[in-house]
Amino acid sequence: MQELTRCFDALAHVEGDDGTSLVERRGVEIRLTEPWRETIRAVDEELLLWSRAYRKRHGQNRPVVVNLGGVDDFSDDVEDEWDADEDAEIGEGSDQK
Repeated sequence: MQELTRCFDALAHVEGDDGTSLVERRGVEIRLTEPWRETIRAVDEELLLWSRAYRKRHGQNRPVVVNLGGVDDFSDDVEDEWDADEDAEIGEGSDQK
């Protein structure tokens, strides 16, 4: 997503001879914008499915921990919660006494 945003910003800020944005002044042909729109639409549809699956699995009001940091910032609490969820799933449906 960051790469998409970076590319989009780079294209949007291309300046013409007079210093104004070419995209704003001249626009962009539909044949060049349609692939971007199709990709964004496909991602949007998948994200909707992912969020529905999450709500179905975890319920509507369960808070989501969002980590906007790098991989090194991964929380041990989140990992422990993930492991606990996996252990619970493994126990579901088995004939344990």
